[in-house]
Amino acid sequence: MTNIKDMLLDVLAPVRDIYLARLLEEMSEAYGAGYDVETEVVARQSDGALLRAGPLALPMRRDLRMIDRDGRMESDVTGDLGVSFDRVRLCDETGCEVEITPFQWDTLELDIQLGPDASSWQPLRLWFLEWFQTRFNEDLPDFKGVVHALSGPDLIDGRWWAQIDLGSAPVDAFDKLITALGDCGARSVFCHASSKVHVPRSHG
Repeated sequence: MTNIKDMLLDVLAPVRDIYLARLLEEMSEAYGAGYDVETEVVARQSDGALLRAGPLALPMRRDLRMIDRDGRMESDVTGDLGVSFDRVRLCDETGCEVEITPFQWDTLELDIQLGPDASSWQPLRLWFLEWFQTRFNEDLPDFKGVVHALSGPDLIDGRWWAQIDLGSAPVDAFDKLITALGDCGARSVFCHASSKVHVPRSHG
């Protein structure tokens, strides 16, 4: 299929924008309440070491850290942040068939069917670690252009399930995600709204 990147940008940019707009609102509210605010903070254990979770042992980020004279509090954006769009079907260069229905940028759920030659989730892990790294953008100085968390993959009823908080990562990260899943041996991927709890987070 041609112009996949352009199609994804047209469809998914509004999904990302509504999440970032809500995050900016919560930042403004925190500033108004007298907090100092940090965005997209890396979750750490009490000794300062990275908090890692899930079968891929991945780090994670929180949306906001609010600090005042009494200490700090970390939180994540909540609420209905969905954007309606028509179902999208595409096939990437690896032959992986992808179906996308409306979802929230911070709680993308994936149902993945692997092909017979699938051998490793390493491409997915490398995708996450690459997009976990800070990518400052002059157009969005308050954000780091990063993904926040990945839960799974877990095998449920014969299919693989994962949930991703795409954070402030650009739509290009979603495109690269599909390529990574194809490299993992995915035959098909269904991308949709979360039917489960949010990705596990640290409260440390």
